[in-house]
Amino acid sequence: MSTGQSGQPTTSAPETAIEVAEAVRRRDVSAREMVDRALERIEQTEERLNAFVHIDSALSRKLADDVDARIARGEEVGPFAGVLSRRVR
Repeated sequence: MSTGQSGQPTTSAPETAIEVAEAVRRRDVSAREMVDRALERIEQTEERLNAFVHIDSALSRKLADDVDARIARGEEVGPFAGVLSRRVR
């Protein structure tokens, strides 16, 4: 069993958007870690699924780092801060 940034034990990775957002706000897991997990999963499946036109990994990581910094400073973040989103055009 691992521990999150808050020092509390974590038993499994959050899966739903709500679970991810809550875990990020509690600092059980970082937004960066969740983005890295999502990008890893996309990398594993994208060739087969062909679901994305463009993936901006660098921007996704920067935005996640920004969320983590705001949380560390005690700032309020939105209800889905730390949740990787897909933009549809």
